[in-house]
Amino acid sequence: MEHFTETHVGMTVVDQRGEPIGKIAGIEGGTARLKPGTGVESRMGASADPEVDALDVRPEQVEAVTDEFVRVDLDDG
Repeated sequence: MEHFTETHVGMTVVDQRGEPIGKIAGIEGGTARLKPGTGVESRMGASADPEVDALDVRPEQVEAVTDEFVRVDLDDG
């Protein structure tokens, strides 16, 4: 994926198994800010700002984008 745009805001984000992990809350500098579901922080290959309670999802983590969801690769390698 080249970059995130405002059209992605509000989309559901799923992991490689199709499990919902949160929604895109906003876009900042080409990176999506994911408002996570419970317990996702430890599985994401992205860091969260502890004061914001959101995760960064980089475009290179995106495997697929449909009309319904954004699927991300949570592996950090």
